[in-house]
Amino acid sequence: LDPALIQRARKRAETKGTSVSKIVADYFTLLDAADTEIRQDLPPITASVAGVLQSRGADKENYRSHLEEKYLK
Repeated sequence: LDPALIQRARKRAETKGTSVSKIVADYFTLLDAADTEIRQDLPPITASVAGVLQSRGADKENYRSHLEEKYLK
């Protein structure tokens, strides 16, 4: 990590009366909670596949190109 970022995190932790490790742990807990919350709002089948393409580099432009190839040719 960037040393300046680490220093800012230490200062922030100090002002909050906690540790950098605790801030990071709390952040990961929030990520898990947000992910769970989003998936609970979705139908079960949709929730089971939500996010599977994030690591595949798929974006709106990829999808648009796919649809154009599929339906316009």
